[in-house]
Parts: sequence; structure tokens; C-alpha cells
Amino acid sequence: MRISIFRWRWLLIVVCVLGLVLLSGWWLRYSKSSARDAAARECRTLRAAKQWKRLAEVARRWSEWDADNADPWLYRAESAEEMREAVSTAEYLSRVPEKDPRAALALVKLATLQFEVLNHPREGEKTCERILRINPKVTQAHGQLIFYALSTLQRQELIRRIRAAIRVRRESPECYVFLAGTHWLYPANLYRLNTHWLKSEPDSEMYQVARAMQVYTSNAKTNPERAAEFEDIPTAEELLRKFPHNTEVLAYHLENRIEDGDVEVVEKLLKASDPTTLHDARFWRAKAWLQDTNGDSEAAEASLKRALEIDPYWWKLHFQLMEIYRRYQRSDEFGRMSEIYEKSKRLSKIITTLDDGKSPGSEFYDLMLFLAIASGDDLVANALRFRQQQQ
Repeated sequence: MRISIFRWRWLLIVVCVLGLVLLSGWWLRYSKSSARDAAARECRTLRAAKQWKRLAEVARRWSEWDADNADPWLYRAESAEEMREAVSTAEYLSRVPEKDPRAALALVKLATLQFEVLNHPREGEKTCERILRINPKVTQAHGQLIFYALSTLQRQELIRRIRAAIRVRRESPECYVFLAGTHWLYPANLYRLNTHWLKSEPDSEMYQVARAMQVYTSNAKTNPERAAEFEDIPTAEELLRKFPHNTEVLAYHLENRIEDGDVEVVEKLLKASDPTTLHDARFWRAKAWLQDTNGDSEAAEASLKRALEIDPYWWKLHFQLMEIYRRYQRSDEFGRMSEIYEKSKRLSKIITTLDDGKSPGSEFYDLMLFLAIASGDDLVANALRFRQQQQ
């Protein structure tokens, strides 16, 4: 009997303790919820009154005990933005919890700040990647990553970014222009953008090379009327000595030396390239030219086909392969490649005459679709068919 009473007493104690624990937990949640509601009401009132300094203080106190809630961070970001405090705005936007549905939009704003106001493009790139981990269908993040790769001449990265956007149907019309011109386009804003970004990272090889490329390809440095503007840009030969293994610098010199028919220098430049160029169609094209010049047409054909696996839209590859077929009287292959070359050459003509900010017309997409089908690029072909159906 005593044992039974003893057990009941302990059971009663356990029940009471559990009840107190549950009650205290409920009370804490209720208290926090009440405090959150009060903070939210005060913030809304201050926001409506545009009392940004006071809003910043209230939201700061709120965020200290409710850091997993997006609201205080968004209020802090808005008040900082209104007070022209860009660094603080960026910090608060970065703190918005990723589980919140508004996180992706907050991070889009953060990336815009990093690229445009704070001049931290590499941080902006990381933010865009973070956005796509949260939601791979955020169009703005895809667009910003594509623009950055294009503007810094990261050509393999550009291909990867464009195809990632196409895969989730978040590509812009311009993406197909960039994809078709991957290995030969030099955007008109290279010098301006990379000069700006260089201020944030003065030793960056990537920014130094990208801005110099626009000067070289536009012949601005040799123009007496504009040469003084680009005195700080080294000559192409000086840049090669400074960055002897840089992919863009080597590709630029390879193109010029091929036009000059300089076998010895082309061979030297190819030897200076690093393993990353195995994924660059320009180096396979240069290798094919060298092999063909040395009489090894079979190896040249193989190199060109490897280049076309990387970039099936570049007319120079089609022309080079077509010429091999013509010389060796391979009539069927010559006829097929002639048709492909005609389409890709026309495609490049459309791109080079396209006005800034203007989307390509139906002829461009028809040509792009033809080349995608001809090369077996199913991802692009299916995406283009989808676009046609939506029009």
C-alpha cells in the first residue's frame, strides 16, 4: 500500500512538472508572438510616417531577439536604403532568412547593390548563385550572372550560365545572341564596365584583360583622335608578356597570327595555353589550322569537330571544315557543311548589325533552330521550339 501511494505521489509530481514545462513553453511562445505583433505594428506605423531613423532603431531591437524572422531585417534594410546607407542596406538584406518566401527578392536587391552601387561584383556573383540555390527559376539572377560572364569575357562560364537558364526556361531573348557569338563577341561596354570593376580589385587580371580587349578590337588605341584616352592600356604585345597564359590574350593573338599565316607563332602560342583551353573552341580551331597547314587534314577535321561540340554556331568552324571537304572532294559532306556555313554566316551577320537593346527577329531564331537541330543541340532546339509555340 505504501509503495502504491509512493508511486502515485511521484506520478503526480511528474505530471505537474510536465504541465509547468508545457505551460511555460506556451507562455513563452505567446509572449514572443505578442511582442512580435507589437513590434510589427510599431514598424508599420513608423514606415507609414516615414520616420526612418526611428524605424531603424525599433527594427534593430526587434531583430536582436527575433533574428529568424525576416520582417525586422526587411524594415532595417528599407530604413537604411531611405537614409542612403548602402553598406548597411546590403548587410540587412543578406540577413533575411532563406526559408522566408521574400528571401529571393531581397537577395536580388542585394545583388543589384553589390554590382552597381557598392562595386563588389564578385560578391554580387555569389549572391546570385545563392538566389538560384533557393529558387533556380529567378530570372533576374540568371540574367545578372550571364551579363557578368559576358562582360568579363568568361566564355566557358557564359555558355554554362546560358544553358542553365535555358534548362529552367528563364533565358532572355538576348541569351541566344550571346550563345551564338560565344567565341567572337566583344560587347561595346567592356572598357567602361571593367574599368569600373577594376577600382574594386586593381590587380584583377580578368578585368585588366577584358577592358583591353575592347580597345584592341575597336582599334581605339591606334586612332589618333582617341589614343590619348587609352594611354594606360598596354599594347597587345605588352599584355601578352604580362599575362603569357591568359586565355583571352592568347586567343586574340592566335586569331591575328592565323590571319597572317604565321605557323611558328601559332604553334608557340598554343604551347603556352593551359588545360582550360581544352574547353575553348578557339584553341581547337587554331590547332586544326596548324594541323591542316602541316598537311594532316584528318587530325584537323577531328579538331574542328571537337570545336563544334563546344560551339556549334560559329561560322568560322563551319567554313574551315567545309574547305577541308572541298579540297578532298568529299562532295556529300561538303554540300551539307556548305548549307550549315551559309546559315551560320548569315546568323553572325544579323548579330553584328543588331541595334543595341533590340531583340533579334524571327529569321535569327529560325537560323539558330536550324543549327541547333543540325548539331544535335537538343536543349537549345527544344527551347527555341517552345518559344515559337508561345508566339
